[in-house]
Amino acid sequence: MSVMDVTGAVLALLPDGLPGSVWKNSEPGEADMPPWVIATCTTIDHARSEAMRFTAHSGRLEVRVASHTDDAVNVICDDKLIPVLDCHAPDPVPGYSMSPLILYEDSGSYPAGLTADDTSRRYRVRVLRFRFTWNQL
Repeated sequence: MSVMDVTGAVLALLPDGLPGSVWKNSEPGEADMPPWVIATCTTIDHARSEAMRFTAHSGRLEVRVASHTDDAVNVICDDKLIPVLDCHAPDPVPGYSMSPLILYEDSGSYPAGLTADDTSRRYRVRVLRFRFTWNQL
């Protein structure tokens, strides 16, 4: 097992049926347009003991939602993502111990730099950041 299994378990928490495309640890292509969800899972910190052994690792799941309106972005975040992700732990990964995800930052909806071709209006974006810890057993 590797840390990629940890990342995969966290990304597997994303619910099915989200509008548009869902990008997991990747980004949309140049021709792709919202609505979309971009989920990026990464390790952000390591804790060591006095014996210089790793005792815990911290990770972050960042979920970036883009859609046409504030309402659309807020429904995706507040009704579909936060209830499924916040305070929920991924399925167990053999050889690893993982904590639940904790929502620690919410950007609120804001206008993106990307403009819709058909309306010339700026897409709306909202970013949710969750933290979690994991360690090898």
